[in-house]
Amino acid sequence: MPFVSDPVRQLVSRATDSVVVLGRAMMTGRGAGMGIVAAAVHRGGGEVFTHLCLVPEVGRRGRAEVRLLAVLVGEQLAPALALAERLPGFEPAERLARAA
Repeated sequence: MPFVSDPVRQLVSRATDSVVVLGRAMMTGRGAGMGIVAAAVHRGGGEVFTHLCLVPEVGRRGRAEVRLLAVLVGEQLAPALALAERLPGFEPAERLARAA
């Protein structure tokens, strides 16, 4: 039976990393449904990368499938948001916060 968990916790991060929820979007294909769009900024070893990820809102028992949509060199939150805005059914996080 599906269960609801904190999707952001599915992202692997270290103490030096940061994760920003950008909004929600449709996941298509296998595992179709709504997903949380997040940008994970990974810092370590003198390098910084931003990963744009789509994480299912409702997962199966165990670790949910995290879709890596883009890898950007450096801390690139604005370009990550621009990519997220092109995803099917994208709803920005600030709109979600106002609706809650």
